[in-house]
Amino acid sequence: HSWLSPPLIKALTEMHVTGPVIPRGYAASDHARVRVHSVEAFDSSGTLVAGELGYSVGAIYTSMSGFSEASDAGTVQCATLGVHLHACGMQYWDLGMSMDYKISMGAYEVARQRFLVILRTVRDVAPSQPLSIGPLLGSDLLCPLLHIKAPVRQILLPGG
Repeated sequence: HSWLSPPLIKALTEMHVTGPVIPRGYAASDHARVRVHSVEAFDSSGTLVAGELGYSVGAIYTSMSGFSEASDAGTVQCATLGVHLHACGMQYWDLGMSMDYKISMGAYEVARQRFLVILRTVRDVAPSQPLSIGPLLGSDLLCPLLHIKAPVRQILLPGG
């Protein structure tokens, strides 16, 4: 069962098979490629409880679609992803449409014209490290930030 539409599944599958896409008008530089990422959150028993699909180009990451199966799992996944994006040198995170939970986590709306200026600027900037680095534990990312020793839910960021 999937929340994704068949045309989106087809497009993402093709991108996975052919590899990162180079937008029209761009040289084949590595950071100008559009990469699709899957972010999953698992609870302590290994059950998938939240996740999202997104893509990156240059130093901007865009969340496309997500789901949550457990209370606060999406918030933990989102917070952990934010820490990881920052650690990788991503300069902006496009969260898509405005929603109360995003605003409560510090997101803010940007006018379309301002967004296009930002996009044109950061899509040509290489992040300090690639996002596709394999599985990570959410506790490894969040606990030092929160100054706690207790582990939090595991978040896996598999190579995308």
